[in-house]
Amino acid sequence: MAITKINGGVTAPKGFLASGLNAGIKNQTKKDMAMVFSSTPCAAAGVFTTNLVKAAPVKWDKEIVTTSPYVQAVVVNSGIANACTGAEGLGYCADTAAEAEEAENTEFNEVTE
Repeated sequence: MAITKINGGVTAPKGFLASGLNAGIKNQTKKDMAMVFSSTPCAAAGVFTTNLVKAAPVKWDKEIVTTSPYVQAVVVNSGIANACTGAEGLGYCADTAAEAEEAENTEFNEVTE
């Protein structure tokens, strides 16, 4: 299978939207959070660490990618590791997915972080 580069970034494919903002994760000046949204549910794939220590978002994403037939939104953040947070970190992932679900009218299990 050949991979073809498409000019235009993450929103180049038809039906994809993206937005970024400053959520104040690390500072008050730079964008540090984004959402990529597909107007149509789509297949997802991921490459995940084999390290024994996995951050909550890695565990969350792997679960969604391996069990959900499709996804519709991806939430991305910068400036925070989210590592070694345990159940609290997974709770934050669930909260983020619920907020994204509400904002984009998707299902809870269609949001990766």
